[in-house]
Amino acid sequence: MGLFDYFSKEASTQRKLDRCTKRLTNMYYQSADRMGAAQEAAELAQAGEVEGIAALLSRFEHLNQSSTTDREEKEYILQLLVGLGETAVEPVTSYIRRTDKAVYWPLRFLQTHWDRERYVEFVAELLESFKPDYIRDPSKKLGIVQLAAELHTPRIAAAIRPLVGDHDETVRFHAIDAMIRFEDEQLETLLVERFLDDEEDSGRILRRIGIVIVTLGPLEILLRALASVVLSLPNPPGEREIVVGISSDDITTIISGILLIVLGWTLEEAARIADENRQFV
Repeated sequence: MGLFDYFSKEASTQRKLDRCTKRLTNMYYQSADRMGAAQEAAELAQAGEVEGIAALLSRFEHLNQSSTTDREEKEYILQLLVGLGETAVEPVTSYIRRTDKAVYWPLRFLQTHWDRERYVEFVAELLESFKPDYIRDPSKKLGIVQLAAELHTPRIAAAIRPLVGDHDETVRFHAIDAMIRFEDEQLETLLVERFLDDEEDSGRILRRIGIVIVTLGPLEILLRALASVVLSLPNPPGEREIVVGISSDDITTIISGILLIVLGWTLEEAARIADENRQFV
């Protein structure tokens, strides 16, 4: 690079972008310095330098020791991206697709900018791009599953369903939780498959399945009682009735659920004790 190249407008802009990125990704700088760099990067983006958006996005990849400071800074950068509007959409969507880092905050930007239908479709496509296989860092997959759990649609449910059998225990847990919250039509089948899987050794997942089973037992009894009331409504007053019946199947279901809860709790405690012992070694 010649002397005149160093002082050119392009070189000056690149130095500014590099400085912004350096400050935004260095947690040893003061928060005010990082926020000043964020503002400068946003101004460069407004001036047509798309790399300024990349600099802003880089802050989302780092965690500050102070959770309060970390959230405040990321909220501020989110607002800067919102202020950039349509200019930021393509760089943000490209970033989400290619990165292997958590994408909670970039998705929050798209959620504020797009209508619900477009946002749901994009999240579903991201979920469908994941395989239930081992990956070194599942934070991106996990974050998208957690966000998708807030979007109760058949499209999202179908996209999350395969991840109930994910290799990562935390992803499995949150995928199952989403299916339960959605009251998914295939919930019973999914839970049975999970329970019968010889490799399922997660205490909290088994405990969660047990809680669902224990809940379903009394629910079935209640539904049958309500059905008896509805069927007797045409009868004259005084001849209407409610029939409450508890079958052996109901008792078996409830006991099975309780045993699963106990088993799950036992496995969780065993894992906790084993972890504590490892720390002493």
